[in-house]
Amino acid sequence: MNKINKKGMSEAVTTVLFILISLVAFLTLAQFALPFVKNQLSKGSECVPYNNYFQFEEQFVLEADVKNYNCFITGATTKVGASINANPSKKDVSENVQGLMLYVFYPGGSKSFKVPSSDISLFEGGPATLMSNGETQTYIASLNTNENDPISLEVRPILKSGKICEISDRIRLKQCSGISL
Repeated sequence: MNKINKKGMSEAVTTVLFILISLVAFLTLAQFALPFVKNQLSKGSECVPYNNYFQFEEQFVLEADVKNYNCFITGATTKVGASINANPSKKDVSENVQGLMLYVFYPGGSKSFKVPSSDISLFEGGPATLMSNGETQTYIASLNTNENDPISLEVRPILKSGKICEISDRIRLKQCSGISL
């Protein structure tokens, strides 16, 4: 009589089942993982068009007099001036900018100010509002007297999605000379 080798057939069935189970597991995992990865990639690249959107205006020339409003004055409270320009070459993406975050760095810490907000004011007076594309605004921020003299400023765009982007510009601060904040 001819005997059928059941051991060989059993190994073939086991291999096919193992391949099918692996395939089902892979497809199930891919169904959840791919949308998650795609969503994370789009969030990660959301800020790319806003690199250098805000820039510190280094100097103003007023009737042959050069002024630098990116400075600080110490007194009862330390006041910090920041002249920021919304880059006119980035007009195509400006409608998605909701505001800006201004970071003031001093030895041992930092303080952030959101624009628009009542925590920071305009140089001309009144609450801080966001400038239009191509415009420059000078903001005045107040720090507590127990904080050290500020060292530098950073500005970052805030998008309508609520995301705060990476640093758009950074500047070192000096004591104000010839101006009052």
